[in-house]
Parts: sequence; structure tokens; C-alpha cells
Amino acid sequence: MFYGVAGAVIGGTALMGGSGTVLGTFIGVAVLTVLNNGFTLIGVDAFYNDLFIGIAILLSMALGYLIARIRGKPA
Repeated sequence: MFYGVAGAVIGGTALMGGSGTVLGTFIGVAVLTVLNNGFTLIGVDAFYNDLFIGIAILLSMALGYLIARIRGKPA
């Protein structure tokens, strides 16, 4: 479930409500899957994989907030 939420957020869906697209969610999940497989292949510990996903969620939320603020929409 964590990967599903992370993929949706990275794909552009706001956690505090709002709209996202199916294509954006698909791209977010695809990016996470490729990174997860890559980390597994090079032998990165699972802790750091989850840490990276958490950082990616925080960065995408911050970026979404900044974009909404620039556009003049409430966050």
C-alpha cells in the first residue's frame, strides 16, 4: 500500500485532496518500480530504499505546494 500511495503522490496527486491523473499515477509507480528493482540489483539495503521513497514523497509534496502557490491556487 505504501508504494501505491507513494506512486500516486509522485505522479501528481495531492494528499490533502485534489485531482490527479491516471497517467501521472502510472508514471509515478513505474518510476518507483524501476528504482526499487535497480536498488535491489545493486544490493542497496531495504531501509535505504524506503528512506528514498519517503524523501521522494516529501519532495513531490513540496514541489506540488510550490507549483500551486505560483499558479495562485490554494494549497
